[in-house]
Amino acid sequence: MDVGLLIVWFGVSAITFLGGCVVFVNYVTIVRSYMSGLEPSLFQILGGLLVGAGMFICPIEAAQQYCWIVFLIDPGCAFLVLKLLYSALTHRRLRGLFR
Repeated sequence: MDVGLLIVWFGVSAITFLGGCVVFVNYVTIVRSYMSGLEPSLFQILGGLLVGAGMFICPIEAAQQYCWIVFLIDPGCAFLVLKLLYSALTHRRLRGLFR
């Protein structure tokens, strides 16, 4: 096996595993934030970014084509994107931009 390819696979595995761990913690954090009424942090988007980056640099073309699906599955990314859109649409200063 080529050493360069082995290094790429190790990097992809490490990035994707770390991102998967953050995505798992996002589920727990979202539930806790709803129960306690606290606002979740922007750190939650990191899990989706890491898994998406891991899929994007993966040497398998099928994984590269579907790297955007992580942003729909990860509750941290989906929740924050929806919240940012809602905030942008309801904020008085930005309301004229989205008409």
